Amino acid sequence: MALRRRDFLGSLLGSGAFATFSVDKLMAQTTDSWAQTVSNAKKEGALQIYSVISTAAVVAVSKAFEKKTGIRTEFLAVAKPNELREKVRVEQTAGRFIGDVMITTVSQTTVISAEDKTIASLPQVPGASRLRSDLKTDQPILPMATTLSGVMVNTGLVKPGEEPRRWADLIDPKWKGKIMMDDPRSIGGGYLMFYVMYEKLGREFTEKLAEQQLLFTNEPREAIRRVARGEKAILIPVTLADTLDVKGLPIKAIVPEEGCVFNQQGATLLKNAPHPNAAALFIDYVLSDEAQVIFASAGLGNASGDVAKTAPPEVKEFVTAKLFGTIDPLKQNEMMANARAIFK
Repeated sequence: MALRRRDFLGSLLGSGAFATFSVDKLMAQTTDSWAQTVSNAKKEGALQIYSVISTAAVVAVSKAFEKKTGIRTEFLAVAKPNELREKVRVEQTAGRFIGDVMITTVSQTTVISAEDKTIASLPQVPGASRLRSDLKTDQPILPMATTLSGVMVNTGLVKPGEEPRRWADLIDPKWKGKIMMDDPRSIGGGYLMFYVMYEKLGREFTEKLAEQQLLFTNEPREAIRRVARGEKAILIPVTLADTLDVKGLPIKAIVPEEGCVFNQQGATLLKNAPHPNAAALFIDYVLSDEAQVIFASAGLGNASGDVAKTAPPEVKEFVTAKLFGTIDPLKQNEMMANARAIFK
């Protein structure tokens, strides 16, 4: 008598034959599919990358990708996130599909994906499995590095051993009138820091920080030089990678004991990308050891692998820093209102 379908499947499962057949077939299909993507990418032969962050590091990664694959890359850097967002929106509204990959943050992707609909679904790439578990996101972006921010001091105004080692130390009365802060009332590093402090240390902490007679700035890179000249003793927050560009100045970057406030940078696929296969190949590449070492050398936190072993000594502390917190873009209106109420 013939076996019923359920009994037949049960016998296969019991023997392991069905599971082996299914997994092997799926793996073969996945391998064949990616091989086809790689082949198509080589045929496309070109890639247009838009970026607004970590320009030098991303350029270096794109050039390394070009050398490795033979795919010609063109790179466009835009000064501000909103400018790049508007450029992409205008191009796609006009039916001019130029960009393939956009390098941006997870928080920016959340907003653009929801409001502009200009970002495509993230392609399935083998390298995605290398992503650190604490950086995984549901947004259509593959995180590739973290921008880490901490504290910076003028070494002529702050004696060794007296530096604020924790974020909580910033409300010590001895620092009153001695702190420069990126303005938390507009989108940027200061708002990022405020958001994390409010969430992690509480509203009372941010209110006490506001009583420290802070000097606000909207020019974070120039602020490094202003503090180095002695205008203030402390700068908060400072992008740790930016301090690598001013070696020789009397400054010291500090990784707080609680960890760094951070943004996740990553690669997205733009809708109707003219070179979708080359874009997928690049997105896969950003988590390779080769790309991660480039990001680490620029002072950015790694998103995969153990690059600390090969990172230059001057960035090793940055690369291995703990992550203290980041922003939720969906709470921006609420948190911005809090910042403006506290920092008047």
